[in-house]
Amino acid sequence: MKEKTTADEKTLMAIHAKVAAKKRWHAIQPQGESSSPVCYLDDGPAVPDLETYMNVAAMKVLSGLSCQQLEALKVDQPQRYGDLLEQAWAVPYAYPEIKNGG
Repeated sequence: MKEKTTADEKTLMAIHAKVAAKKRWHAIQPQGESSSPVCYLDDGPAVPDLETYMNVAAMKVLSGLSCQQLEALKVDQPQRYGDLLEQAWAVPYAYPEIKNGG
């Protein structure tokens, strides 16, 4: 039987999610202008800014909800969504430094 995840474990998982989201976000960013003068109408789906991208990743971990469920929560229960977003903002976007011997 699976043990319940502690708050510290959830926070560490959320940090990991933010770090991974930051790497993914940078990987999907355009690498400069194309040398072609052709303008494409459809550049694909819009990617949110880095902070939003990382916070959504943390919110998914903290809540156990999918992106679609988070969008529904934003509409149906804006206060709960806001509380979850606040929790996600509080999660660091880098691993804490661990001091030797402590």
